[in-house]
Amino acid sequence: MITDNLRDIGFDVSMNISSALKLSFTYNTDFAEAEVDQRRVNLTRFPLRYAEKRGFFLEGAGVYSFSPRNDVTPFFSRRIGISGGKQIPINAGAKLSGQIGNYEIGFIQTQTRSIDNIKGENFSVARVKRPFLKQSYLGLVFTDRSS
Repeated sequence: MITDNLRDIGFDVSMNISSALKLSFTYNTDFAEAEVDQRRVNLTRFPLRYAEKRGFFLEGAGVYSFSPRNDVTPFFSRRIGISGGKQIPINAGAKLSGQIGNYEIGFIQTQTRSIDNIKGENFSVARVKRPFLKQSYLGLVFTDRSS
């Protein structure tokens, strides 16, 4: 049936709005080419943090970093598409990243699929930062996760 085949179609599209600003879309995202995580044993009460390896989230990710050591992370993209340790497919996503004048910007909007007893969710992240003095910057971040 045609509708069954349409559910299997997926694509990624990127376009440069300007030389410093890029817009990307993804539909029925397939992360099959992403490198697999090595298994680690966790003997602490804190969750393990794995590095992001999915291309859609890696490109332009620097705008979301808050410190050189990454010890402060209000946004951790690996939580998108994971619920209770179970992988949840991403239906669609849009991303805008780059620079406008002195401002570095990033915006991500993704929607996950409802599967089993887990409702689909929308994830939104927006970040704006601007250089301040010689080695500092000022910025704002907005995050939202809703079902």
